[in-house]
Amino acid sequence: MRIELSKEIYLRPFRDGDAEDLALAANYREVADFLRDKFPYPYLKRDAVQFIDATLTFEPRNVLAIVVDEKVSGALGITLMDDIYRNNAELGYWLSPPFQNKGIMTLAVKAMLQYAFNKFPVYRIFAKPFPNNIGSIKVLEKNGFGLESIHKDVLQKNGKIFDELTYTLINQERLQKLKSK
Repeated sequence: MRIELSKEIYLRPFRDGDAEDLALAANYREVADFLRDKFPYPYLKRDAVQFIDATLTFEPRNVLAIVVDEKVSGALGITLMDDIYRNNAELGYWLSPPFQNKGIMTLAVKAMLQYAFNKFPVYRIFAKPFPNNIGSIKVLEKNGFGLESIHKDVLQKNGKIFDELTYTLINQERLQKLKSK
């Protein structure tokens, strides 16, 4: 599977041979600073191998590599919720700093949303960007997400306390089908 974003940029599932590129792309403090603590810094090849192995267990794939000029340069994926939240998924993503502010992530999120709504039984996709990650918020807004909620003083990252923002995108057609059952 390959989702073309441009001539040089595409999305695809991770492969066993991606660990070195992934470790190079992810090993930036400014990447880890906007992700959950389970995303390590420094990001080593062994971290990349563990991550890739974990992505290979899902079918259909829910995590995709962002490839720029044939090098893994980022990742995005959805985490499917379960139980009473089973029609929801959380979107997460990151892009290596040399490729940021070029419109790549906006295109990647757009393609991932289309993929997710086609492959998974969800009507609501949400994301929780850090409030100081203005670039991520802009990516979400450009893709039709709206701010749904703010929970005050919920997050702790690098010794600082942040509000938790929740941005959502609802597939209204799918939601209405579920409501009419």
